[in-house]
Amino acid sequence: MRRLVEASLGVVCLVAAAEAHAQVKLETRVSSQRVEVGEPFRIELEVKDPPGDVQNPSLAAPPGLTVRGRGLMPQTSVMFFNGRMQKNVSYIASWTLVASKPGSYRIGPPALEIDGKLSRGNVVPVEVLPQGTKPRGGLGFPFDFFGMPGAPAFPGFPGGPDLEPELPQYPPEYSLDRAKDALAFVVTKAKPTEVVLGEGLRVDVIAYGGRGDYQGIQSTEPSRDGFIAYDSKDDSRGYIVPIGGNHFVAKRVNSWVLFPLRTGSLKIGSASFEFLGRNYGDPRKGVGLKRESEPITIIVRDPPLEGRPAGYRLGDVGRFRITASVEPRTITEGAAVSVAVKLEGTGNVPSSLPLPGQNGVEWAEPAKSEHLEAIEGKVQGYRTFNYVVKVDRVGSVDLGEIALSYYDPEKRRYEVTRAALGKVQVQPDPNKATRPTPPEEADPLRGLLPARAELGEGAEPVRHLADRSGFWLALLFGPLAVLGLGAATRLGRRLLEQRRQRREQPMERASRELDRAKAARAKEPSRAAASAERAVLLAIESATALKARGVLRSELGRELERREVKPELSSQIVELLDRCEDLRFSGAPPEVANQVVDAASEIVHAFARGRWKS
Repeated sequence: MRRLVEASLGVVCLVAAAEAHAQVKLETRVSSQRVEVGEPFRIELEVKDPPGDVQNPSLAAPPGLTVRGRGLMPQTSVMFFNGRMQKNVSYIASWTLVASKPGSYRIGPPALEIDGKLSRGNVVPVEVLPQGTKPRGGLGFPFDFFGMPGAPAFPGFPGGPDLEPELPQYPPEYSLDRAKDALAFVVTKAKPTEVVLGEGLRVDVIAYGGRGDYQGIQSTEPSRDGFIAYDSKDDSRGYIVPIGGNHFVAKRVNSWVLFPLRTGSLKIGSASFEFLGRNYGDPRKGVGLKRESEPITIIVRDPPLEGRPAGYRLGDVGRFRITASVEPRTITEGAAVSVAVKLEGTGNVPSSLPLPGQNGVEWAEPAKSEHLEAIEGKVQGYRTFNYVVKVDRVGSVDLGEIALSYYDPEKRRYEVTRAALGKVQVQPDPNKATRPTPPEEADPLRGLLPARAELGEGAEPVRHLADRSGFWLALLFGPLAVLGLGAATRLGRRLLEQRRQRREQPMERASRELDRAKAARAKEPSRAAASAERAVLLAIESATALKARGVLRSELGRELERREVKPELSSQIVELLDRCEDLRFSGAPPEVANQVVDAASEIVHAFARGRWKS
C-alpha cells in the first residue's frame, strides 16, 4: 500500500513521531501538500512493530476541511537474516480529506491507540488553492494526462483524439488478450506456473483502468500458503496498454518472488485493489471502485531423478558459486584455523553447506551473514559462513573441499560448485611432552584391617553410623523431600500459567473491558465507549476467531454472517460499533453511554453463552 501511494501521488512527507511512547515508531505522510478545492488527498499514520493492539484512529480536521473516508490496515513483511525468518508487522491508518475553501491549513496531529495508550503523529501543513489554479505537470508521463480537471484528453479514452500517440513501451507481462472489464479490473500473474521444489517464480498484481489515471486507496495481498516470499523491487510506474482495441492505464500494484516449500498444487489467493479517480467511484467522498483478481494455481514437482548427484538436498535450486579462504596455514596441534566461505548466486540460496568430515578435524557452528534481495523477478545476493576448525592431528592435514550440488532450472540439469580448502601444516605441541606424569595411585584398602599375630576369635566388629536404621531413614527422607518440593513448585507454576492464560483469553479480556466501560460511563462517556467497543471486538474474536478490528466496517456484517453469526446480531454489532465511534469523537450525555454499554453487555453475553449462531 505504501509503495502504491508513493507511485500514484508522488509526494511523501516523512515525519518522526512527536509524543509516541517508548519503542513505538510512527511516520506521518501526506499525499500532496498543494491541492485544489474539491480535490481529495490522503494523510497516513504508520506504526511499525507496535508493542500491543492498534485501534481507534482519530484525526481532527480544521474548519474548511472534511474527512470523507478513513481506515486502518495491518501489513506484514518477511525478511531473512542469517538464515532465520524475521516477520515485521505494521499498521497504517489513513484518512481521505476534501477542502471546501482555499487557504493554508495545519491538520492534525493524527493519533492511534497503541496497547491502550494514545500515540500521536505530527501536524501536517497543506495549502489549498482555488479550483482550476493548481499548476499541472511534475509527475511525468503518463500521470499528467489522466483524471485531472482540464487535462488534455488522450487517444483511446473518452473524448480523446483519433491519432495514435507515440507511447513508451510497456513491459511484456502487462499484455493481455482481452479485458475482464471495460471500466477497471485487477489481474494476478505468475511466471512460471509450473516449477520444481525450490524454484523461484515471479508474481505480479497489476491494476488496469479504462477511464484514465487513478489512485489506489485500499489493497489486499493474496494468500500464499506454502511459499517463502521476497518483496520485489520492480517498476511500479503506469503504462498505456492497448487491449482489444481500447487503452488501459496499467500499474503494477505489488510484486514478489516466491519459493515453494512443498510439492503439489499450491494456491495463490485473490488480491483486491480500490481505484480512486475522476472516472472511478466518488473522489469527493473518498469512495473508490473496488476490484478483485482471480486466484491462480502453481504446480510444484520434485526435480528429476535422472542425473541427480549424491548428496543433493531438495530445495537447492538456482545458480551458485562457492569461494573459500583458510587462515592461518601453519598451527600447532590442538589449535584452530578460520575458514571463510562465501556462497553467492541467484535463486533459493541455501542456508547451510555440506562439510567434509575426517578424523582429528572438528568444525564448529558457523557465524552467518547475508545480503539477499529480489530484483526484476529474481532473488540474488550472497550468504557467508565463518567456521572455526580445530585440528588435533600432526603433519600435513588436507581439509578437503566444500561441494554443493544444485539444480539449475534454466539449463534443466544438475550442477556442482566446489571450493578446495587445501592443506594445513600442524606442528606438535611442545608443551605436550613435558607434562608431568601423574603419581601412582595408593591402594585404597591398605591399613583398613590390623595384622593378626595368632589364630583366635575375631575382634568385636566396630559399629559405624551406616549400621543404624535411623541413618538410612534420614538419608531416604532428604531426596523424597526434595522431590516433593520440586513437584509442588512445578504444580504451582502450572496453576499460575493456566490462570495467566485464562486471563489472556479474548472472552476474559472482553469481560474486563466491559467492567471498565460500566465503571466509566457515568463520568467519562468517551472512555466507556472505547472500552465497550473493545469488549465487543474481543467477544467476536473469542467466538468466531475473526479479528474484527482489521475488517472494514462496511464489510463487517458480511464477514460475521459468513461465520454463521445471526443476521440480527450482526446488524446490532455494526450499529453499536458506529455508535461507539460517534460517542468517542463527538461526546454524549451519560444516558447515551449507559445505552451503549448495556447493548455491548448483551452482545458479549450472547457470544459467551453460545447464543450467536444462526
